[in-house]
Amino acid sequence: MDPDEAPMAMDGTARTSSAAQSRSSGVPVTGGSDSRESRRLAGPALTFDLDRELLRLRQEGDYGINGRNARTLVKEDGLRVVVVAARDGVEVGDAEADGALSLHVLQGHGRFASGQVQARLGEGQIAMVSAGQPWSFVAEEDAGFLLTLAFDAGH
Repeated sequence: MDPDEAPMAMDGTARTSSAAQSRSSGVPVTGGSDSRESRRLAGPALTFDLDRELLRLRQEGDYGINGRNARTLVKEDGLRVVVVAARDGVEVGDAEADGALSLHVLQGHGRFASGQVQARLGEGQIAMVSAGQPWSFVAEEDAGFLLTLAFDAGH
């Protein structure tokens, strides 16, 4: 196996010969695309290289066009984990969070706001938002962050 492929095997990539086989087993799987491989979104244990994920996001077309890009890493009942890359000056947010969420800055820094709370967040800092609350993050330089969303499993 090529050394560059080893991290892929550990980060949730589908190990079956086709996404359809994984879907039939009940394990959530992405559909894949021209720029992204099909991979598992759930399992007993998944690992991810977040620096590598952010690098990939910045190399894809959506980042170049929109100044932001995201990838769902985990999709379990009541839990979503999404890695997001945002270019300097770009805003990411939601008018009403579907569930409680945390925003953990991995790279860069930006302005976070939710209701009356405003803060400048940098690498290693985290913000929490209750369900139903608005939130936004405006990158003040190229930034990367991890969103962890928790909500009722029926959502």
